[in-house]
Amino acid sequence: MEHDFLGRMIAKRLRDESSNIIREEFWEYDALRPLVYTDASGLVTCFEYNESGHNFFRFQKWRLI
Repeated sequence: MEHDFLGRMIAKRLRDESSNIIREEFWEYDALRPLVYTDASGLVTCFEYNESGHNFFRFQKWRLI
């Protein structure tokens, strides 16, 4: 697992016995909140917030590999 300087998870990788990556997930943040999460299948979930900091919109798309 990888964390940023604030201790938030930014990457999670599962490796096999030969240390090959077999699954990985990623997170991206603005100053305070999560903005993007990419799951192991490549589905990207994006979050948007209003002026009050409340999550008001979430959409998903597939990442092309």
